[in-house]
Amino acid sequence: ETLQQREAGTTVEVVAAQTKAIA
Repeated sequence: ETLQQREAGTTVEVVAAQTKAIA
């Protein structure tokens, strides 16, 4: 995987965690 893909995956996880926290 490329660094961009790794960062993108991390962002998705962070956003998902934030969404769960808000919800």
